[in-house]
Formats: sequence, C-alpha cells, structure tokens
Amino acid sequence: MNHSADPYVYLSYENRDVLTGQCLLDLLGFPELNRTALIGLKHSIANQRCHLSSGFQQQEEDAFYRLPLLHSLTCPARAYFREFNSVFQLNRKIKLAGCAVIMSADSKVLLTRRTETLSLFPKNWVFPGGRLEMGESLEYCAIREAAEETGIDFEISESHFKYRGTTVAVTPLFIYESSFPCIGPPKAQHLIVFFTINLNFSSNEIGLSLQRSEVDYAVWISKEDYENINRGIDFTMPGLHYTHENAHISSHQLLGIAPNQIGEGVAEGHKHALDMIYQQNH
Repeated sequence: MNHSADPYVYLSYENRDVLTGQCLLDLLGFPELNRTALIGLKHSIANQRCHLSSGFQQQEEDAFYRLPLLHSLTCPARAYFREFNSVFQLNRKIKLAGCAVIMSADSKVLLTRRTETLSLFPKNWVFPGGRLEMGESLEYCAIREAAEETGIDFEISESHFKYRGTTVAVTPLFIYESSFPCIGPPKAQHLIVFFTINLNFSSNEIGLSLQRSEVDYAVWISKEDYENINRGIDFTMPGLHYTHENAHISSHQLLGIAPNQIGEGVAEGHKHALDMIYQQNH
C-alpha cells in the first residue's frame, strides 16, 4: 500500500494543508476549549481531501458530517505551542482514519488489543479501525478495517453494508484528533471518524478471526462491565486470542487511559467513545 498517496486533512477556510504538529481545535478557532467543539467535516472522494470548518454548509455531492471534534486533554501539539510559543511542525500531512464501534444485539461492544510489536499505541485496547485508502468513503474504511482486523464477515460495497444478509446501519459518532506520542512533540497525527455499527446478532453468534499483525486479543464488554471496570472492581471477561484460543481478559487490562500501570488500558479517544455509548460522566 502506498501511504504517501493516502487522503489527508485540508482546512478549507485557510486554503492550506494541515501538517503534523498543529492542534486542530486551535486552528479552527477554539483555543479556549479544552476538549471538544462542534465542527463541520466534508470528505470529497473525488479530490481525496477532507475539509474542516467551524461553519460549513452541506453540499450534496460530498459526504458531510456535523460532529463533535475532540482531542486529548493533554494535546501534545497544543502543549508544545503554549510552552514554546511555536509550532513543532513536521512536513507530514495529517492522515484520515475510520473506526468501527461494533455493537451486538445483546448491547455489547467489541474491543481489540493492538499487538505489542506495533510502533504506535502498542497493547492499547481500541475499536477496530485504520487509515483511509484512496477512493474510499469513511464509512467504507471503518467497515473494511473492522472486517480485516476481526474477521467479521461483512458484505461490503460503496452502496451498502450487510452482515449475514441484513443491512448494517453505520452512524457517525464523533471525530477525534489522535497524536503520538501522548507527551512531547507529536510525531504522528490522525483524524479519526468514529462510527457505530449495530449488528442484529448476539455477541456469541458473531464469529471472530483476529489479524495477528494488528491485534492479538478481543473482548466483548457490556455497560455493566464498563461500569465495574471504572469502579476498579477486579473480575475477568471471556475473550479471544489470535490463535482462536479462549482467553480470560482482566478488568485491570481495560482500566483507565492507556498506558495504565500494567502497560495496557483503553486508548483515550476510544475510551471517550465508550463514555458516549454508555453515557458515562467523568
């Protein structure tokens, strides 16, 4: 795959590309907001650009979303600018990604653990997702990545998404500016659009086959599981290893924002998705 040709973020009102090292909330005119702002996002498949704005008008020929944009509470791009009054800017465009929050009929969501050998966010628990490829819609990207990483047998085309013959609803949830590393000058940034994907099957009816190069464990968690994890209760959940062996996932593995005390935890943007889905207030 030639990632140099991947779609990238484009700020329409400034008529220029956004490069790694710039805080998107600051650039969009929200320097006073610590966490979130409602913005417009228009993805043009024709020219493979994603336009961001604090006041977009919808255009029928392009995919348009009006969604909350969030970033880390310790956004490294903003932190660097405020400390040194300059932008730590790399000549590297911010890439786009889609992320799939898969929910089963028994109201559980699927989390996967990123393989420990990955250079970005190893051993973080995340929702399936990955980078947008040329010619894709963001919805298609989220479903494709979910199918690749989890082995869920989606029927995918640009016009529809199905699972076992049933149409799958793909609903945008929010946008997240992801930076790596979490502390210090950012070396990589992605703009991730999270989508909820509701399946009409219980979690134990949905077959999984994990992509070893990307993820090594998976677990379905319920609202009750998530609440108990946040309370620090020690318990285990049935999960799956990439070898297809059953696994016991400890609540401590999912406790807090990654990296936690045991080097795991949920990636910050993905934890916010859990909070939104299960309506947690922290």
